[in-house]
Amino acid sequence: LSVLSSVDACYSSVIIPNMLVDFMSKNKAILLLGCATQMFLAITFGTTECFLLAAMAYDRYVAIYNPLLYSVSMSPRVYVPLIIASYVGGICHASAHTVATFNLCFCASNEIRHVFC
Repeated sequence: LSVLSSVDACYSSVIIPNMLVDFMSKNKAILLLGCATQMFLAITFGTTECFLLAAMAYDRYVAIYNPLLYSVSMSPRVYVPLIIASYVGGICHASAHTVATFNLCFCASNEIRHVFC
């Protein structure tokens, strides 16, 4: 549960600071590298959060349906690889989407007018 809350805090800290700066400034442009970084981190933390929620659902399933075997079924030998797999899956998913997005050719303006990259 603590890992999920830290991922949620990281997800919010990726988006909110840039959004607050954009609300206060006249120039709302963002560099391409900054946009790619923001997109990569937002997708990473969002996907990781989804995978961790699935792992927590499995944890609750084991706690409800096998309460006597819970401590054996959800030992650190089980939940640490689930957490690592969630992060690796999030990074792989974000890498694929970010690379695919920024390999596209954009014909119009290269300035993105929006509060979120």
